[in-house]
Amino acid sequence: MDASFRKVGATSAFPPKMNLSVFHNHIARIAISVYVLVAIIKKRLQLDASLYTILQILSLTLFEKIPLDQLLRKMPLQTSDPNKFNQLNLFD
Repeated sequence: MDASFRKVGATSAFPPKMNLSVFHNHIARIAISVYVLVAIIKKRLQLDASLYTILQILSLTLFEKIPLDQLLRKMPLQTSDPNKFNQLNLFD
């Protein structure tokens, strides 16, 4: 482990000489990789849900011990029925 992480009173989690543009580039690569992996899972499991919905479900069930195929095949798809909710429209 780098000595800069072990300094007492350090206020940042980054090493002092780390270039933040490189850090953001890594975050973007991770996000794109996760998106592609979820798209592959969606295609292989032949799911009808959107990628956004699948990502939301995975974020909520991150630490559950349920296999992905069982988790994603049993998800109920909710359609919003405008007559279902008793709420006034703000802009008529």
